[in-house]
Amino acid sequence: MSETVIRHRGGGMDDDNNPIPWVDTPLEVRSVAPGATAEYIDRGRNGDRVEYSIYTTPALDITNEDELTVRGRRFLVQVEDWRSPRTRRTGTVVLCSSGKG
Repeated sequence: MSETVIRHRGGGMDDDNNPIPWVDTPLEVRSVAPGATAEYIDRGRNGDRVEYSIYTTPALDITNEDELTVRGRRFLVQVEDWRSPRTRRTGTVVLCSSGKG
């Protein structure tokens, strides 16, 4: 089972101070879980509340500068690489944060 989220990449300003448009890309993720697990609870941005944890295998092209739309809401993200301790399998855990503490 999988779910589609939208990765937003870009934004900001170029060298001439012109806005850079966001590029939206749909991504299939393995699962969307509420909040953060105990392992990742302290890794959310300062003062932000982790709303969702996204799990992908294999690892996806997502960076801390991207934003994700999950279930209709747009979030800042923090990306953690994951490697299985028993196999060579890799994945990505994406913590989706919003709000201020």
